[in-house]
Amino acid sequence: MWKLTEYKSTDAKKETKVKLLVKEMAANTFASYAEQFADAFKIRLAEIPRQNNFSADLLYKCTQRNMYSVEIWKLDVAGEFKYRMFTLDYQKENK
Repeated sequence: MWKLTEYKSTDAKKETKVKLLVKEMAANTFASYAEQFADAFKIRLAEIPRQNNFSADLLYKCTQRNMYSVEIWKLDVAGEFKYRMFTLDYQKENK
């Protein structure tokens, strides 16, 4: 299970879809390593329909902080980091 920390976001339609995707993946993903989560995020992000001139996979990026932690970033049109939206940390489930 991934612990989700939300930082900044807007109410734009595309950003709302990305927020829902991240929250769903945090709760229901098979990934237990940051690289697996980042790869799955990239694939799922490409499935969001293109609007205007930009698609979601060009405006959002998942970066690894370490083996068990990722950050989701909003990018500007030049591909530079604009602001951090989420941090996700993998929490091992106690049985």
